[in-house]
Amino acid sequence: MRAEIRTTDHAGRSRALGHQYRARRRRSAAWQRDTGAGRYAERGCALCHGEKGGGGPSGPLVGGGPLNSTDRDPAKLIGNYWPYATTIFDFTRRAMPWQQPKTLTDNEVYALTAYILALNKIIGENDVMNAETLPKVKMPNRDGFISKYPEKH
Repeated sequence: MRAEIRTTDHAGRSRALGHQYRARRRRSAAWQRDTGAGRYAERGCALCHGEKGGGGPSGPLVGGGPLNSTDRDPAKLIGNYWPYATTIFDFTRRAMPWQQPKTLTDNEVYALTAYILALNKIIGENDVMNAETLPKVKMPNRDGFISKYPEKH
């Protein structure tokens, strides 16, 4: 049984969103998935990061096994090292594409971030990323960092 999602209209009346909300969310997920993959191809991301983020001159965005203390030089990638998904958005927004930084819209960056997270199997292909959902993503190595100053946290 699905939970009923309710909203309030401009007159303050409560109403169920139901089918319309779920359909819009499915369309939004499909748009974001297609846009992320499309922008990855259109903006030349594969030239540096390889097909589907598998690796190129600038290194892979996908892959990397678990980090362990015996490996002297582990591959530190998005899926096994980065502690917060918001860092992907921030870095992409400010620095990508490298030949024209800051030219992507926020929606394009959310779509690319969702695409990269889905390639790393951190989120599902149909999960939508936005300002509300992105900070809630639990990265695999989120708890892998030890604060030098724990009293400040």
